[in-house]
Amino acid sequence: MRYADRNALAAGLVRQAEEWKFGGLYNWLGGRCGIKLAKWPVPRLPNWLERVNRVVSEKEEEQLKRRIARGQPFGEPGWVESTARRTNLEPTLEKRGRRRKFTHAAN
Repeated sequence: MRYADRNALAAGLVRQAEEWKFGGLYNWLGGRCGIKLAKWPVPRLPNWLERVNRVVSEKEEEQLKRRIARGQPFGEPGWVESTARRTNLEPTLEKRGRRRKFTHAAN
């Protein structure tokens, strides 16, 4: 959700995410973007505006890109698992590639 709210900021279109008048964050803060937006499935976390405007670390950016490419939920492990189960995305959480063949040790 943070990723979505900070898209215009990440693209360099605004200095603060809430300045983008066509996004959900602007609308959530009382602005009217002229577009009917759906409610979020979960409440925003405390200090949301500060969180959205905080710089994303390289590690987090890399994790996000990987998750987006695989269609995986991104967040705390418990939330990821329950969300994947609820939305039928469990296969996206499996390791990629063929499963390993296990050989029995010779006696």
